Amino acid sequence: MVLQHVKSISPIAYGLLKDAVLTDLRDDALVLSFQGEGQKNLLDKENSTGKTSKKQALRTALERVFGVANVGIICEVAAGNQVRPEPKASVHAEEIAEPPMDMGQETFDSVLEIFPNATIVND
Repeated sequence: MVLQHVKSISPIAYGLLKDAVLTDLRDDALVLSFQGEGQKNLLDKENSTGKTSKKQALRTALERVFGVANVGIICEVAAGNQVRPEPKASVHAEEIAEPPMDMGQETFDSVLEIFPNATIVND
């Protein structure tokens, strides 16, 4: 649902985000991993033309779906030659030993719904 909202706000942001991987929740922010510096920079770049920035399009979509304003978003480049994992049909919270950081199960399930092809990385 979030990506569909992003698509209606900024098709360019949607194009960048559909290949992003949700890798972590850090300091109350979603951490998105991109395959290249160029993709990361395009989403991170503030828009000087007066149009909605790509990152703001994601924030707006998250607010529309979850009612939470100004969600933190951290963009990173995937480490080394990390290969993007094959997408799963779906990821369910019960497949994960425990949610990262002490967040509620309902919130964790909601994040997984935002990024259905997400891979949870435990360090």
